[in-house]
Amino acid sequence: MKKRLSVAVTLGALLTVGLALPAGAAAREITVVAKEFKFVPDVIHVTKGEEVSLVFKNAGALSHNLTFDGIGGLKTKTIQTGATQTLRFTAAKTGDIQFYCSVTGHREAGMHGELITTAP
Repeated sequence: MKKRLSVAVTLGALLTVGLALPAGAAAREITVVAKEFKFVPDVIHVTKGEEVSLVFKNAGALSHNLTFDGIGGLKTKTIQTGATQTLRFTAAKTGDIQFYCSVTGHREAGMHGELITTAP
C-alpha cells in the first residue's frame, strides 16, 4: 500500500508556505519521480506567485528524499519505494534553487535538479 504524506513548507526567500488557497483556487500539481539515480523531471519551472503542490514519488528500488539547497534544511522525509510526500508552496520570488537526494552518494550519482522561478 502506498503511503501519502502531506507537508506545508517554506522554501526560504524564493517560496512561501501555501497553507490555504482561496475558495475555488487550485494549486498546480507537479510530480517529481525519484529513480536510481535521477529525478524525472530534473528541471521544474514555476512562475512567481504560482500556487504549487509538488508531489514527490519514490519509484526507485532504494529509499530517496528531495532536499532543497540553501533553504535551511528543507527536505522531504526519506521515503521507501512506492511512497509519496507532497510539498505545497507559493513561488514568492524569481530565481533558481538546486534540489537533490541527500542519501549518501545519491547526489554524486546524478540525483539532482533545479527549480526555476520566473516572472509572470
